[in-house]
Amino acid sequence: MTRYHYDISGDHPFRDEDGMEQADDRAAWREATRLTRDIEDHLRPNGMWKLTVRTDTRLVYLIEVTALYSTGN
Repeated sequence: MTRYHYDISGDHPFRDEDGMEQADDRAAWREATRLTRDIEDHLRPNGMWKLTVRTDTRLVYLIEVTALYSTGN
């Protein structure tokens, strides 16, 4: 099993030092999408966050969300 780390940047940054063992990249993706549901509660207009999934040797996934606010002018 491989250890995956889930780092969050944005208004509430978090660096995952411990990581989580997952069977493969596909299982890591499922965990990443689960985490995005937790993170979305912190997204504000004109805000952004990134979730980086990495192993000790490579970047596996990067999910980036940007919320642009338009006043309509």
